[in-house]
Amino acid sequence: MSSEEEEEFIFFDPPLWRQRRSLAVEVLRKNKVTSVFDYGCGEGSLLSFLIQPYEEEPILHLAGVDISHEALKSVVLYCQPMEDDYAPDFLRLSPLTIELYQGSIDVADERLIGIEAIVCLEVIEHVYPNVLNKFFETVLGTYKPKVLIVSTPNVEFNVYFPQLKYGTPEAIPRIDDHKFEWTRKEFQEWCNVGAKKYNYSVEFTGVGKLKYSDPTVGFATQIAIFQDLQPD
Repeated sequence: MSSEEEEEFIFFDPPLWRQRRSLAVEVLRKNKVTSVFDYGCGEGSLLSFLIQPYEEEPILHLAGVDISHEALKSVVLYCQPMEDDYAPDFLRLSPLTIELYQGSIDVADERLIGIEAIVCLEVIEHVYPNVLNKFFETVLGTYKPKVLIVSTPNVEFNVYFPQLKYGTPEAIPRIDDHKFEWTRKEFQEWCNVGAKKYNYSVEFTGVGKLKYSDPTVGFATQIAIFQDLQPD
């Protein structure tokens, strides 16, 4: 969802997409990962942020997968070094590898096995059930990351988007391409099944609140953070 679409009727400060990205980066830093795989990377908004070399423990390997070839071409553009990157004060102290692959989230790629962290922001709601049903088998069963971060809209928060007519027979999703939007209970039940099956812990949080919003409604974006209980 673009910031323009998110803010057509209400305003998030910082924008909702930035809050999602910042939380993901915070989790990655906390876990001191050196390799990150952006699952459904789109045009590279997260990858382009993670290439910044200002960390004491920098990321050394980035990978992105998206089903859209056009989106991947944008990633190549956005992840190119800037002129300032060649200045002495900004030179990386360690090498960085960036790999891009075209593919679906239900098909594992052996070349990506071993990456420490996987991030999947605002992706699962765009896929059909037959694809979604293979998500945990692929991500936690095959890739087995140390950390997995998944975000998706919280449909209960749609009460604050008048145009969506939440709670009525005419209710519509935030984006036309969304195949579903889950309540917090639905999302948590789905995550808990995957975590239990593949021996992960999972905690739930989110981003996006309004000054006047009811705290019982939750965040605009709900987020699950999975941790491998038996890391290598």
